[in-house]
Amino acid sequence: MVCTARLDLSDLIGHLLGRLGRCDRLLIATLGYNEKNLIALMRWFDAGQVGSITLLTSKFHRAHKGQLWELSREQFRQRRQRLAAAYSHAKVCTLAFADGGRYVIEGSANLCGNGSGREQFALVQDAGLHDWHSRWIDDLVTRYEGQEQEARPGAGRAEPPTG
Repeated sequence: MVCTARLDLSDLIGHLLGRLGRCDRLLIATLGYNEKNLIALMRWFDAGQVGSITLLTSKFHRAHKGQLWELSREQFRQRRQRLAAAYSHAKVCTLAFADGGRYVIEGSANLCGNGSGREQFALVQDAGLHDWHSRWIDDLVTRYEGQEQEARPGAGRAEPPTG
């Protein structure tokens, strides 16, 4: 799909929750997000629409949105949900629904809209693709959880080369 109007990826997730019911596990990789997105995530969790949330954002976002990062950290910790910032530019969501449905959203859109008026995404129902994306998102979150000390601009370190 090509979106020609302002649309937050969180709007699409909210629509899927409304149509498909409870999502047992939601994993999101995004370059960035905004306070509206954070509020939506916490509302879905608090209302039981989502059983667990894992959010992977970029170190760039964390460095430039320090107050939002701290608020996010507080909200995720209160709810015992997972949050991390890594060297990532990926925009992927995986949704595991209570009925067994496994969906993936892949595309150019961040969790928040960028105001460009043009974003593209693919919504795929495929358990294998869901599991593949879920694994690498989980792996990065596990690797980078708890690295809040690097949240200040200029305090990060170079990403080690991978082979």
